[in-house]
Amino acid sequence: MQTVRESDVSQLLREYTEDLPKKINSPDEEKYLLLVKPLNFESTILFSPGVSIFKAIYGRGKTYGIGYYTVHYCERTKECSAIYINVRRMHNIVSREINSGSKIHEDILSLIKRSSTIRLDLELLYTILAAIDSKSKDIFEIGDVLLTTDLSRLNPQIISEIKSEIIQIEDSEKLSRLFEVLVEKLILKSHISPKLILILDEFEQLVPTQLNQLQIVKDLLISLLTSLRSSKGGVLERYPNTFTLVLTIQELAYPSEAMREFRRSAAPIIGKIIASADDLSIPIKFSPYTSDSIKEYYEKALELLAHKGFITNDEKLKLENISKCLSYYLSNLLKMPARLFFERLRAVITDIVTTQKDQILKTISENTEGKICDKLENFFDDIRSKIAESGIYGLYISKEISGINKDKIFSMLRKLAEELDNNKSEEKFISEVKANGYEGIVVLYPGTDKGATIILYKGRSVKLGETKYKQGFIKYYGDILVNNCGFAKGKKDSECKILIVHPEEVNIIGMFKIIYELQQIGNTRVYKKVIDVPLDRDEFASLYIKSASSDSTDQFSLISGDINYYEQRFKEVIERIKRQIEKEVVTQK
Repeated sequence: MQTVRESDVSQLLREYTEDLPKKINSPDEEKYLLLVKPLNFESTILFSPGVSIFKAIYGRGKTYGIGYYTVHYCERTKECSAIYINVRRMHNIVSREINSGSKIHEDILSLIKRSSTIRLDLELLYTILAAIDSKSKDIFEIGDVLLTTDLSRLNPQIISEIKSEIIQIEDSEKLSRLFEVLVEKLILKSHISPKLILILDEFEQLVPTQLNQLQIVKDLLISLLTSLRSSKGGVLERYPNTFTLVLTIQELAYPSEAMREFRRSAAPIIGKIIASADDLSIPIKFSPYTSDSIKEYYEKALELLAHKGFITNDEKLKLENISKCLSYYLSNLLKMPARLFFERLRAVITDIVTTQKDQILKTISENTEGKICDKLENFFDDIRSKIAESGIYGLYISKEISGINKDKIFSMLRKLAEELDNNKSEEKFISEVKANGYEGIVVLYPGTDKGATIILYKGRSVKLGETKYKQGFIKYYGDILVNNCGFAKGKKDSECKILIVHPEEVNIIGMFKIIYELQQIGNTRVYKKVIDVPLDRDEFASLYIKSASSDSTDQFSLISGDINYYEQRFKEVIERIKRQIEKEVVTQK
């Protein structure tokens, strides 16, 4: 038995979790990939009636959990053929090939270049043909496009047939006909498998800029959906149960209102879309995983480690006995973004195999009456404590967010005020209210008639009675409201905004009601809008990280590899709050 080093175990688990899933591997490697089945995989993807649209914020496991898992499932089981395409990379690659004068399918590139609109049909045609053709694969980076082996062994004549048929028909029919031809040539003619699954990841990145993004994405999405099934036919009408389209779209770029309206239409495609929300999407809150996913990943990791000789088969079988315990005690890890979730889980497994194994095996051998989890409770509590003490990770697994000093809280509120202001060049005066239970900042705009903005922070539920809290609120914020939000001014832009920022588990119903119903202070009526801004743990973490502070407890070194993730999440949080403010201001008028 080889000496087990922590770095070797960690590296092996990372390779089979992050690196190898980006490509098709040898059958032996495919068998041991550490990919975990997403929630409701069979109903939403494998046996989907035709279309599944997954809507989620950045970092929620869409690429690995939906895209790569599906391709590798088809590769391993041969129950389906699959093509995964990262739409952002597709769009960039097509643009690059056009600008470089590429000779690879240059007739398709020429048509795209001459078009004044986004040509989803031709970009998909170009990408799929290039991926299938072994001579063209070098234009992609690993992970950009992934397809099952059966699709890369096709007769080259099929590639020519697909291309010639799509090129010669009318533009208005190209997208619909493309999917029909793919099924006809790949499934019905080549008989490679019973079904073709096409996954388009980051669909919104066909429109990478936010200017008019929702409108353009909506037009592209509805055009794509109606091409699959309409009164004229379409692949889902002509060839039922042979094709599935899976889309992943960033939540803020998903045109929910337009899709609700489309859902009420008589479009034939509606009956082929599986959804759990009224906007025809399948929302992913935290990740496509559950506590069962922890158990599955842990057991797969043990299989891999035994296969590679890091543990014996007997040790593997015994260590599997704690898989249910692990899934129970570490379920809070699921609140983390998917990559951090698996990163922490790998660290726990590495610790079990390299440091804790002997003690765990001893405990297991001494307890054969089904009370293993109870006997190992201290071990799992210790694991949770270590995670909670590891910088930002503690924000995800703690029962409540506490221990953040006021310096950090006010830094977070100032950062929010700065980012939410659409006119950053405008002069502002920001003051802080540090009274316990009433923490907040006040933003004034001197020399203008603009009403004040008050941003409150509430880390715990309000425990004071309504009367006492109201008295305290007026004591600390009353003068601001009277002097800057007085209705007597008669000016619409004197309206004040009061944002209540809090972790989503904190109950602020009483606090909100008190402030919302506060219509008059003394003899002055106040004109204000009150906006509830709940933050989930991930949103809170992104704001925490992006806010400068002299707080010596900030442990940025522990998350240096995840800065890009939190940069993106912070942008999403700000955009989400801006939209919420706009919506609430209109609603309360």
